[in-house]
Formats: sequence, structure tokens, C-alpha cells
Amino acid sequence: MSVLAKLKDHSVQDSPYAQSLLGDDHIARFVCDEDGLILYGNQAFEKINPDFESSSKLKISDFIEFVSEDDFYQSGQSHISLLGTDDVSITMNWVQINSETKILIASLHDYNLAFENKEVPPPQAEEEKSAYNPFSDLSDDIQIICSLKGEITNSDNHLVDLIGTASIPDLLDITFEEDRQSFETFIQHLRAKPQSIKIRLVNYTNDVIHILWRGKNIDGQIYLQGRNISEREQYRQTLADHQQRLKEAEALGNIGQWEWTIGTDYLHFSDQLCRIFGIDEKDPNPKFDYINAMIHEDDEDRMMQVFQRAMIEQKNYDLDFKIETPQGQTRHIKCEGRCKTDQNGEAVALYGIMQDMTHVLAHEQGLIEAKERAEKAYASKTQFLANISHELRTPLNAVIGFSEMMERQLLGPIGTEKYLEYIKGIRESGEHLLSLIGDILDMSKIEAGKYDLHLEKFNVIKTAQLAAHMVEGRAVTNNVKLDIQVPDEKMDLIADRRAVMQIILNLLSNAVKFSHENGVVDLIVQKNENFIFITVKDRGIGIPANKLATITQPFEQAQNHLTREYEGTGLGLTITKELIEIHGGNLKILSEVNAGTEVIVKLPKETKLED
Repeated sequence: MSVLAKLKDHSVQDSPYAQSLLGDDHIARFVCDEDGLILYGNQAFEKINPDFESSSKLKISDFIEFVSEDDFYQSGQSHISLLGTDDVSITMNWVQINSETKILIASLHDYNLAFENKEVPPPQAEEEKSAYNPFSDLSDDIQIICSLKGEITNSDNHLVDLIGTASIPDLLDITFEEDRQSFETFIQHLRAKPQSIKIRLVNYTNDVIHILWRGKNIDGQIYLQGRNISEREQYRQTLADHQQRLKEAEALGNIGQWEWTIGTDYLHFSDQLCRIFGIDEKDPNPKFDYINAMIHEDDEDRMMQVFQRAMIEQKNYDLDFKIETPQGQTRHIKCEGRCKTDQNGEAVALYGIMQDMTHVLAHEQGLIEAKERAEKAYASKTQFLANISHELRTPLNAVIGFSEMMERQLLGPIGTEKYLEYIKGIRESGEHLLSLIGDILDMSKIEAGKYDLHLEKFNVIKTAQLAAHMVEGRAVTNNVKLDIQVPDEKMDLIADRRAVMQIILNLLSNAVKFSHENGVVDLIVQKNENFIFITVKDRGIGIPANKLATITQPFEQAQNHLTREYEGTGLGLTITKELIEIHGGNLKILSEVNAGTEVIVKLPKETKLED
């Protein structure tokens, strides 16, 4: 079947291009296939190619010179060069005959053959300018012929209508000032191949108009076609502004957008989401497996179940999960999403937002911890009042009672020997009160961060022996033996001597206090290359396992304040622990009820003050 027959049988037979092939006139028309082989040419075409015959192997490249191969496959009107002649105007239209066949229908317009004289058309009268191109009334595009300097030699009425003045001798005069140099350079460097540029013009009311110019140079004359794209540019700018505001809002809220087309290997992330996940914003389409590898193993299965249920039920969903970024940062993510369906109701994609909740959760955790600290402080205050009321009453009752008996001389004159015992009781009660007040003041200083260390170099063995001597009297009273074990009589330590003394005294006093009669308390001092270890071990009542975690908290004691048999504020171990940690050391407590307690103090050989 001939090409014409195919055209007649095809739905394009009513096309003006197809109908024009049925007659011969002054417009040269021809048909070629995708390889450029001429299949048909009318009489006007044969005049241009007198040797053409239906059975010939003439190709379009034998008589037309295209600037590039791509120009052959473009539809529309343009200027081309005929071999052996000058430029003419050509209209090219590609027509799909069937699923496998595509042909080109082309027309060479002889009204442009005036160009073959290679003369610049004379300037037309003002009222005739719009007649230079018969297609000008069919389009709102501006059409201009100008010199290399931008002097207008011919134009249509669209330019006059757009600018609002009839006299426009120079195109650069109406060009926006900041664009003049670019436009002038564009005009001067135009070649035969069409090129484009966006330029702003200014009308008589100083409104800025965005024009997309497409032009080419034909024998020194510049042919320009301009399209008003102001609305498009305004829309583009509005869209850009909206996108910028969206980006800023996402950054403020630490929120990003995402989308995953079901069945594909890649996700799409917005810029902010790339930053949240620690990936390069230049590659906003990370691989699914790459992102999945960041998700914490505890959340993987749950996340996949939520996504699968979303695809099946096609409902909105939300979930929280944790990720580990490539930079090693742990982030808590809140995800909210929806399911996208096609026209058949099938799920085709999942999309939504993800928000970095790390700082929010950290703030919430901080509030929870602050609340817990406040509650503990309140509980400590209550417990302190309960403890201290008992501790203060006992010595004060002794002081008041003994003093009253001596004042009234109930046992006889002041010289009575029994009063000496009362005086001793008054002294011991006063010392006990002083110890209580000292503990409270020390604890207050430590909590306020005002406990200043006075570092010096001293022999820790001598300090330990002195502390043991100071508690020896109480040990003898309680029938407890002190056993000091030191492998080396000289162990130097750079620390606060008074604080170290208080640490050892507190531990020895507790060990003696809570030892059974005829018990033994061990004081062991050891060292290695960097640390000194002080161990105090007793075989006393021990500490219940449920109290070990809180025994070093303020005012905590192993026994209830109503039933305990031993005096004390409950600050001794707390102060000891704080003093050790101020030195950069740590405290370890091992204990078993009715088997005894072992306390191990680890201190650096040289304490360094923080800046």
C-alpha cells in the first residue's frame, strides 16, 4: 500500500498537512520516513529536485542542511538551508501511521524565497509592520527583525501592544537595565541555529515584563520571536517562595517529607529529611535498604508490619522508631503517613512526614528527671526531719536532764562524783550534735558545689592509721577489733588530706557501729600504677539487697527510722561517696545481711582540679 493510501486509510486524512499532499501548488511538499528517505514529493517539490522520481533513493540530507541531527526529528516551523540555495522556511510535522510507522510531512514555503536575494527588506511603514509575517495574527508571540545593534527594522503589532508606545526604534532601549548587557551579547553572538534567552522588558508604565526570546542570525539580520512568560515567571516565583517557606517551616519544626513508590528500591526525601537522616542533600533519593539499615533492630519488624498493614488496609498510620545516622547519632523519629492509590483503588505509594523528636524527648526526659529529683528532695527533706528529730532529741534530752540535775544538786553538792558522769554525758551529747551539724554543713557545701579541695602530697598510710586510732576508743567500747593491713608503709597520694581522713573515718565508724560484739573490722590499703585502693570490711549486720542501690542517697539508712537501733543522720555514706567522686574516684559496696559489708574506695594517685 502506498504512503498516500495509508494516509487516506488513517485517521489523519483530515489533517491539512495530509490533504495538502493531494494537490500540486506553489508550495513544495514532500513525505519521508524516519531514515530520511523521500517517499513522496509534489510538483513544486520536483522543481526544487528535478531528478526526483518515486522510485529514487533521494534522502532529505541530499538537499537540506540541518544544523544538528536532532533538528530533523523536531516538529514545527523553522528556517533551514537548501543545498545550493539560501535559507527558506520549512514546516515539519511528524505523523504516526501505526504503532510501527512514523513519517514526516514537510512544506517548503515559497513566500520566504525572497531571502534568496540576500537583501535586507526595506523598512515598512508603521501601519504595514504587522504584515511582514502572515502567521503573526495567529499567535500572541512578538516577531521582530533587528540589526546586530538592536535597531528594529521590522516588527509586528504585538510589541507595540505590549510596550504601549508606537515608536520603538531600539530594542535595547526597552530592555530592563540589568539585562541589557546580556541581551546585547546574546544578539551579537547569534548564529544560524536558533538560540534562546530570558530577558525582562519595561513598558511605558515601568512594569517589568518577562520575555523568552528565540532568535537566529540570517545574513546579518536578527530574527527574534518573543513570548510573554510574565505569568509563568510570576507563578514560578510564587512557587519558589512557597517552597522556600515550606523548607523554612520544615527546618523550624525539624520535619521532612518522604515518599516511596511501592515495589521500587528508592525513597524520595525532602532536604530537611536528608539532614535528619544524615545523608547528602544532593542525593534526595536514598536506597530503601540504606535507610532500613539505619533503623534500630528493635523497631525493624514493627515498622514493616505497619507499612504492610497500611498497603493492605489503605488507612493513615503513624509510628515511632529510632535510627542510627551514618555520623553515629541516635535520633528518635515520629512518622505519619498515608497510602496513595491508583484509579483502580490499588495502593501504589506510601508518603507522609517524619519529625525528629530527639530534642523533644530529651526535654521531656529532663522534665521527668527534674520532677523525680524534686520528689526525692521532698522525700529526703521529710526523711531528714524524721531522722534529725530523733537524733537531736536524744543528746538534747541528755544535756537538759543532766544540767537540770546538776543545777538542782539533786544528788548533793556539786562536788559529788556522780556529776562527773553527767558532765561526760553533756560533753558526748554536745560532740554528737556537733557531728550532726558538721555532716549537714558538709552535705550542703557538696550539693551547692562549694566544697573546695585543698590538694597536697601526703602519706595515705599515716592518714589511715590516724583515722583508725581516732575510732579505736569506740571499737574498744563495742568490743570490736581493728585490723590494719598495709603492704607498704609509704604510699603517697595527692589529694585533700582532710577529705581523705573524713572518708576513712566515716567508713571505719560505720563498720564499728554495725559490727557484732567481738567482731573484726579490716582496714586494707593497696595501690597499683595509677590508683590507691582503701578497703573497709566488717562482719556485722550487713545491708539488705534492696537497699544497696539507695544506701548512698541523702538520709537513707538500711533500717526504718522508727525501728533502727543505731544513731546517725544517714549522711555519712552520702558525704563519703561525694568526696570520693570529687577526687575523680568511685565507691563500691558489697554486702550480705548478717554476713557483713565490704566498702572499696578507688582514688587516683594524683587528683586534678577541674578548670
